[in-house]
Amino acid sequence: MVSFLRMRWQAASRRQRILIILAALYLLYVALGFLVVSPLARQQVADTLSDSTGREVRLEKLLFNPLLLSVTANNFALLDDDGTEFVAFDRFHANFQLSSLFRRSWHFREISLEQPRVQVTQFAEGRFNFDDLLTPAEELAADETSAEPDAEDNAMALPAVSFGRFSLTGGDFRFVDQSRDTVQQLALAPVSFSVLDFSTRGTGEDDNQYSLLVSGPGGGSFSWEGGFSVDPLLATGRLAITGVDLPPFAEFIGHQLHFTVPSGQLDFQTAYRVETGEGGIRAWLTEGAVTLRDLVIHDPAQSLDVVQLPLVALGNVRLDTPARTLTLGELAITEPLVRARLLDNGLDLAALFEPVTPEDTGEPAPAIETATAPGEPWALVLETLRLADGSVAFRDETLPEAGELAITPINLTLHDLALNDPRRFSLDGALTLAESGQITLGGEGQIAPLDITLTINAADLPLPALEPWVQSALLVTVPEGAAAAELTINASGAEEVGVIVTGSAGITGLRINESRNRRLLTLDELTLQGVRLDTTAQRISLQRASVSGLDAIARVDSDGLGVADRILPLTDEAPASTGEPWALQLDELRISDSRTRYADQSLTPHFAIGLTRIDGTLRELDAAGSRPASIDLTARVDDYAPLSIKGRLNPLASTPMVDLDVTLDGYEMTGLTPFTGRYLGYVTRTGQLGINSNVKLDGSLLESSTRVKAASFFLGDRVDSPEAISIPIKLGLAVIRDRNELIDLPVQARGDLNDPSVSVHGIILRALTNILVRAATSPFSVLAGLVGGEDLQHLTFPAGSAEIDTTTREQLAALAQVLADRPTLSLSLAGSADTADREALAALVLGHRLTGGDWTNLESALGETRFQRRVLTQYEEANGQPADTLLPPLPEGADRAQRDAFQQQLARRAFTALAQQQAASINTEMLRGLAIRRANDAKTALMDDFGLAGERLRISSPEVEGAETVQGVNIGLVPD
Repeated sequence: MVSFLRMRWQAASRRQRILIILAALYLLYVALGFLVVSPLARQQVADTLSDSTGREVRLEKLLFNPLLLSVTANNFALLDDDGTEFVAFDRFHANFQLSSLFRRSWHFREISLEQPRVQVTQFAEGRFNFDDLLTPAEELAADETSAEPDAEDNAMALPAVSFGRFSLTGGDFRFVDQSRDTVQQLALAPVSFSVLDFSTRGTGEDDNQYSLLVSGPGGGSFSWEGGFSVDPLLATGRLAITGVDLPPFAEFIGHQLHFTVPSGQLDFQTAYRVETGEGGIRAWLTEGAVTLRDLVIHDPAQSLDVVQLPLVALGNVRLDTPARTLTLGELAITEPLVRARLLDNGLDLAALFEPVTPEDTGEPAPAIETATAPGEPWALVLETLRLADGSVAFRDETLPEAGELAITPINLTLHDLALNDPRRFSLDGALTLAESGQITLGGEGQIAPLDITLTINAADLPLPALEPWVQSALLVTVPEGAAAAELTINASGAEEVGVIVTGSAGITGLRINESRNRRLLTLDELTLQGVRLDTTAQRISLQRASVSGLDAIARVDSDGLGVADRILPLTDEAPASTGEPWALQLDELRISDSRTRYADQSLTPHFAIGLTRIDGTLRELDAAGSRPASIDLTARVDDYAPLSIKGRLNPLASTPMVDLDVTLDGYEMTGLTPFTGRYLGYVTRTGQLGINSNVKLDGSLLESSTRVKAASFFLGDRVDSPEAISIPIKLGLAVIRDRNELIDLPVQARGDLNDPSVSVHGIILRALTNILVRAATSPFSVLAGLVGGEDLQHLTFPAGSAEIDTTTREQLAALAQVLADRPTLSLSLAGSADTADREALAALVLGHRLTGGDWTNLESALGETRFQRRVLTQYEEANGQPADTLLPPLPEGADRAQRDAFQQQLARRAFTALAQQQAASINTEMLRGLAIRRANDAKTALMDDFGLAGERLRISSPEVEGAETVQGVNIGLVPD
């Protein structure tokens, strides 16, 4: 055989020999490719990958086809330590073309990858199943960066590579999270991807056409198709996400969320263009659209769906990176439902959408790097927002009793809302509050710089719906009432935002109750016109406020608690500082057809009083101004007694000022029985009260000048009261009551309201009480004031005499005047004699004895020489010494007139001495007789000369040389 082949070789021509050699080489090439290269390459690839990764590598078959210049690998897998597949595929095929020699590029006819699989596993936070593969890669990268760069390599363009088709089919990409208590897995499968006619030298938009199709977990797909060129970079195409179910994605990242997503489907699509140019990569998005269907956000803590979005559609989205503009064409939200709770730490939805913190998971917080984009800020524009039939269910759990408020339906249209764009937005909307309150909105403006004008028209806002919020400040209920408003809100400013609110508002049909449905206040209508609130100036102004049909009840209960005690919550917290006070300006307040009532159930019997038919005005009230407001108010007390309040006041000023004139006529005082019984110890039998008062307040200093008139004010039966003053109050009233049964008292009061123990009514009542006490305990001091200061408690008589002289008569006249003006007063007359009377009686007896009964008075008797001698003789006999010793001797040479005057003076001294010596002979009975005569003569003079009835004058026991004896008559008042 060998010989035969040698013979044939030798017989062959040169050309034949060359062909034989080429054929032999080709057969050797084919044989080596199939029989040698393929198994060696399979083993080499497996060993190299295993050595470089430190992992087990499986490669069932690697076939190099020398005829087609193709490589096919079957059933490849790079395994994790636990034997699971990290990276794997069923088949990889690449077909290289010899035409590359003519294309001047590496050209592949086809590259395909079938059933590729990648599983990334997270074992713990920051630990993955590929961590061991990163260290060699990082070392290699470090070596490459440390090598000296080749300038020529840097200048080299992208290599010329092209292929006719690249396809990926049946891909399966998974992320498994084993760091949690329950293993979570996210799978993207199947994944398909293809690229046609790719070349790194492509230059047109239609070059390098590709398409990508990915199916998500639970359904849905992601498609990506388009074309691109690499140098320069230019890519165009479309992205689309269709029917992607969101719950699997939300479940996978559930450990980073406070909420769950039980349902929801996402659609997204956009056309794009990306290219390189001056300034870097530039991108455009057009025809963008995002649709969310049946999205539900569930709060596991409440077992409640807090957000429901049946349909959210965003269309005509455009992105322009060179212009730094993102435009959202139209956002339509249909029938959204939001349930929100206000908790002590804020709104629950805000906390619900915050990322899970390390405190929540017990894991270290990841480092977060922030970067600031250079250049001009981006402009964001929302061309149209349409919200249809929205609903908000709000629950405030910061209140003592949780409050709930429903707002539905909500319809809103917003145009041209922009950020970093000069266009101005417009707004129109309407909503319903608590089923009946109708609110319409309108406005326009811009976000930056902030300049917004909104109009709000509200009607039939149900005030009972706000009751829980009212009860957080006041312990009341609001069963009825509606509010309305027409307001314009202007907000503007850069660093500090100022808000100005103008318009009108009102309340109708308001009813406020205390506990147990006891009525506290009703109001037919309250209107506020010309409202202006300025946050910058901290000022509220009103042109006109009108109150009609107000009915307020102030009730003190049986425990003595007033309205404020019952409706203000008990708290130990000090009021928070609110900074500078707001100024209030009110041009006019008008009150009509109103009333207020006061009832004190702590008194026995109960006390009640009311102001009805209240009509009046308050004008020009300005807390910041120096000019006080004027008030003109009329009312009826208990519907019959006219009341008037007029004057000026500025109670809101830093230095409060009040100057008011208050008048009251004809109030029946029987209604005051609870007070007279409690504090005076008697019921009120009859009486009508009138008051004319001027009250002035300057800062904290209060001054009151009041004229109190009580006609026919008489007390009746006694009332046992431990608080009653223990004075003869009836006597005191009788002292100050005139003949017409009128008590007319001027009451002056003054006090400092900074003293916690001082109040306005307390100052006046204290002054009035002092007058009554003084009238009852010191009646004559009060009566003296009524007759010009005369002392009416004593009648003075000449010593030793019951004769009514001029002085005594004047006193009797003043006393008679007081009694005539006070017909209810009765007097007691107690005759009195003191030591001076004893000496005067002794002088009278002595005079009669010395004159033989012809005695008139000492001055007359001293004119007679005979009387002088008798007196001197009597003195010398009684004292055993000359009478001349009573006076200094006359000087020598005195004339007759001087001697006569000396003799008369000497007799006077002797008579006085004799009378004093004989005073002891005047016994008490003689003094009592003098006292009785004085009382009788005084009564007789009052009856005969001044016309007083004798039954009003009572003779009391005489008083002789006692602690309170006088030289006359002591006057007393006889109580009823």
